Formats: sequence, C-alpha cells, structure tokens
Amino acid sequence: MKILWMAAIVLFAVLELTTIQLISIWFAIGALASLVFAYIGFSSTAQIFAFLIVSAICVFLARPLIKKTIKNTESTNLDAIVGKKAVVTKDINNLKSSGEVEINGNLWSARSINDDIIEKDEIVTIEKIEGVKLIVKK
Repeated sequence: MKILWMAAIVLFAVLELTTIQLISIWFAIGALASLVFAYIGFSSTAQIFAFLIVSAICVFLARPLIKKTIKNTESTNLDAIVGKKAVVTKDINNLKSSGEVEINGNLWSARSINDDIIEKDEIVTIEKIEGVKLIVKK
C-alpha cells in the first residue's frame, strides 16, 4: 500500500499543479496521512479511513478559508469599463431618447445619470451598466 499512497500523492500534486481550484491538494494531504499510517503499520482499512477523513477535513475546513482570502481584484468583461472615459457619438438626452458613446471601439447606447443633456464629442465617465445601456456622467 505504501507505493499506492506515494503514487496518489504524486498524482494529486500534479493534478493540483495543472489547475487553480485548490481541490486536489487536499487529497494529496490525505494520501500523505495514509502513507504515514502505512509506515506505522496500520491496516489497509485504517489507511483508507485516514485518507477519507483527513481529505474531508482539509476540504471542508481549509478550502472556505482560502476562498475567502483569495479574491479576484481585477474586473472582467463588462465590469472593466465602469469608471472609464468614453466619447459621446450621439447627443444624450434622457427626455427624448438614449444617446450613444464609444469606448474601446464599440458603440453603446447611453443615458445620463442625472438627466443632464450631454452633447456629441463630450467626454463622459461610465458610472454603471443597466441592461444594454451605459449610465454616464459628464
């Protein structure tokens, strides 16, 4: 069984290196505990229980703590444009119709955050996204 646990440690460690989910490492730790049990001389059944119990403890206790401390601080997709500057390509007048702005080469329907009238070629800041419209301010 010692060779089985060594192989399991290597397998789970390699699997963890190929992912970023922090899942396989807990099973590698469980396999390490079982390897220790095997060297001490415990039965195969005890080794399997050690693997299951140690892995479960690691998954259920350590993973939530790590997920809480590791946060993705970089905005992705559409959230990345909030706070950026855009150029008005069609007058924005909330009372008449939506205007239009250009950001990163893309045209977006836009509305003013304070019902301000914003003329073409003015620079605006994107405050938020509501549906398919950008909400902007001067």
